[in-house]
Amino acid sequence: MDLSAKSLGKRKAESGISYSKRNSLVKALSASNSQLDGGDEKNSLKMGKRNGTKKGHPKTLTAANDEFEAKAMQEQMLQKFVAETFNHFIVIPPIMNAIVKNLPMKSLLALAQVNKDLQTVCNLEKMRSYRQNFRWIHLPDISNLLVTLNAQKAVLGESDIFGERLHELYCEPDMVICFSTPKVMFTDKWRFSIPKSQYDGTTKDMFTILTNLLPKDAWKVVHIRSHCVLCPIPSPADQGDHSASSRDLSMLIFPKMNNINIWRKQYSESDIRRRCKSYGWTEQSRKDSRCLSLMVRELSALAPKLVIILTGRDPVFENVQSPEFPVIVMNMCGCDVPPDYGLEYVAFGGQDVTAYQIVLDDMAKESDRLQKMRQLRNQFTAQEVTGGRMLLIYSHSDLHVSSAIHKDFANNVKQLREVFPGVPIFGGGHPTVIGSVFTKAKTDSDFGCFYSDGMAFACAIVVGK
Repeated sequence: MDLSAKSLGKRKAESGISYSKRNSLVKALSASNSQLDGGDEKNSLKMGKRNGTKKGHPKTLTAANDEFEAKAMQEQMLQKFVAETFNHFIVIPPIMNAIVKNLPMKSLLALAQVNKDLQTVCNLEKMRSYRQNFRWIHLPDISNLLVTLNAQKAVLGESDIFGERLHELYCEPDMVICFSTPKVMFTDKWRFSIPKSQYDGTTKDMFTILTNLLPKDAWKVVHIRSHCVLCPIPSPADQGDHSASSRDLSMLIFPKMNNINIWRKQYSESDIRRRCKSYGWTEQSRKDSRCLSLMVRELSALAPKLVIILTGRDPVFENVQSPEFPVIVMNMCGCDVPPDYGLEYVAFGGQDVTAYQIVLDDMAKESDRLQKMRQLRNQFTAQEVTGGRMLLIYSHSDLHVSSAIHKDFANNVKQLREVFPGVPIFGGGHPTVIGSVFTKAKTDSDFGCFYSDGMAFACAIVVGK
């Protein structure tokens, strides 16, 4: 350890507290300890004179009160000493980094409230590259679990549903995309406890629970309704199971990231009709392709890298031109959408986002589909595939129709996991899914109408660097 005068002077400047001030605090603490222990001769004599006793005589009641006051004074001085030294020494870089780099985000945000120095430290820590990455939470069989817990408890708490998962998040969430059936998210309702809230103990659905648990000024919750949900990365015991479950809930969580934009907007049916009318279009039915044409045209101005559109309409859009970015449209019909639900979109953009998408035809051979998946992987570098910033979105049409489609679904997921090992896969089955092909080696036919009818889509996305 370097104990030179130069290094000591440097530490003094870094700490922000003078050595004389610290020494005075230490001396005061020592004097207070001596007073309590009876080790200081002068203090003992003074105590005896004040109480009308001599040295060695039993203490009177007044002496006991003085001892109590001395203890209180010692405790106050100790708290002051610890607070001052901690607040100054905490901003020394080695100590600061050792503390904040291992804190989950909720603890980091709480630490930032202590003082301005720590607020600066924590704000810098939030922008570290290892905190600028998506996270995900998967709750298997959450429907049956909550039914069981509800029979045992009158009121459920956060730990009953999420355990410590929300508290252990390492990023500061800005948006969460939920994959589940409408039953999991909206139909089932539970008595839920939210401390310090006017809604504590009231009955809520999962969507309301999530929005109440998470900061209202930061979180944007998007629900992708589906017939079933994939486990992003199966446990070792379930590696052979590539099917999806209607009882699960997956949450894909995005923080605010440098050079990355995530847009989300929702339109009612009334909004869509007004917007189409402003373009001079008159819709005859909810199958009119102009709705999607309008969205693609307006979103093109954002220069997105990927667009996910959720619609309450039947997406039969044969005349929509495929844009210069991947688009996937998921039909929410039959998934208990609100009566006036039109559509909503989530779009990803920015220089640090890369996305490519392929279509997997159920009528194609399994070997041909595998070849397409390999072509999708070849759009990325090895570092992008293995760097922990890639995710896959897999969506399949008409999954509830037949067992043959379930088999194709499971085979496609199995092959995707083999081609993209360790990459989480989100998605499931929907009434109808349509979308565009977007790869580096696009052909002229890829710029025609969207693909639909018995199709599955696999989209690979790299978010950040």
